Amino acid sequence: MPDFTNLTLDFALIIKIIILLFIGLYSIFVFIIFHNIRSLSRVVAIHKTLGSPLVQTIALLHLLATVALFVVAVVIL
Repeated sequence: MPDFTNLTLDFALIIKIIILLFIGLYSIFVFIIFHNIRSLSRVVAIHKTLGSPLVQTIALLHLLATVALFVVAVVIL
């Protein structure tokens, strides 16, 4: 009778690696979006508007949350 315990462990490891890979790619995507927001807000000069710093703050918080998610996923998985 075949033993499938190693197969399930290998399958779980593959799933964990795929999850970490997707979170890592998403982190890179969020970093690119954050960089684009910062560079576009430098190019477009709008005087004393609240929109640009607010969007930059939201993008920074999103970037930090994504990095924190990746770190937590590495620790948990």
